Amino acid sequence: MPTNYQLISAAIDDGRAISLVYDDDNGDDPRILLPYVLGESEVPGSDPVDLEKRALCYQYAGEGYIDPIHPSIRNWRCLKLELIVGAVSIVVFDGSFTPFPMNGRDRARQNCVQNIDNFRRPH
Repeated sequence: MPTNYQLISAAIDDGRAISLVYDDDNGDDPRILLPYVLGESEVPGSDPVDLEKRALCYQYAGEGYIDPIHPSIRNWRCLKLELIVGAVSIVVFDGSFTPFPMNGRDRARQNCVQNIDNFRRPH
């Protein structure tokens, strides 16, 4: 069975979205997100340095969703994969808005993922 990390990476490669329940969500309305960047980052204050797996995603539906007008900077989420409850599901992106292009400068500017393993490329 694939890990959540592998499922998110596959969704990035295929231009798909993901559905998940996160940390304190009630679980009635799973978050629907487009994953953009996947990798690891240092855990603040850890000594020696510990790394945690993270994903930078754009949320467009589900619990915790804020702004229905796309694009909105208020819908970006930096997810710690250890806080995902249960398994991630890969879902078809509904095409309700044009996904953000993320060029090299954008990837370098984001501060969610320090060591990038995979990122969404323009399709």
